[in-house]
Amino acid sequence: MKKVLSLVVVVVLILSFSVGDVTQSLAASKVKMSKTSMKLYVAQTASLKVKGTKKKVKWSSNNKSIASVSGGKVTAKKAGNAVITAKVGKKTCKCNVTVLDNIWNADVSEYPENREYTKNGDGWYETVCKSVKYKADGSMDVEIFFINDTVNTTVTRLSDINMSLSYIDESGKTTCLAKNVYFNGFGVGPIPAGKYDVITLTVRKQDLNSKAIALGGGTMHLLFDYKIN
Repeated sequence: MKKVLSLVVVVVLILSFSVGDVTQSLAASKVKMSKTSMKLYVAQTASLKVKGTKKKVKWSSNNKSIASVSGGKVTAKKAGNAVITAKVGKKTCKCNVTVLDNIWNADVSEYPENREYTKNGDGWYETVCKSVKYKADGSMDVEIFFINDTVNTTVTRLSDINMSLSYIDESGKTTCLAKNVYFNGFGVGPIPAGKYDVITLTVRKQDLNSKAIALGGGTMHLLFDYKIN
């Protein structure tokens, strides 16, 4: 009888440990990172979360000079690749982070002329950008070559600007970075008739293509319509 009771106790203990292991395994399988990969421009930040657990998460980066992490907040430092790791108990989750240069500069020695043409019955201009810079808040500063091609008007203000921005890489592939972006107007210059200047437009984060792309060679084209004041 004692042998039978001992055997029952052993079986119960084995089952208890087995059920406990299965429960822990199922709980661990539900622990996941909110993202497994992301692209950021230098100086930008993004938040990662670990789902399926309330336990303390230990965060780390395998390359802090590229992307650092603190409490799930990832900060892009310089162009390159890094792996962000979140550890919860024995469970490890990873997110591959690609950091892209946030500044692009045109390789031009002269100010190109605006190209005027008609689109949908309206007059539009196209010019090559001087530079673009993605900022930490997700917005973008765009420097454009603006030529005042009027005969006798000094430009001091532009208004009702409708802008589209495209990037053409060295292979000829075109990516739209922003389109149908409106500006209420801002002061410039003064730019005398027949002269040019470089002006800066700031495009809001919500007006930009959310997909980050690598900006290398190639050209940046700005299509815009505006009124002179």
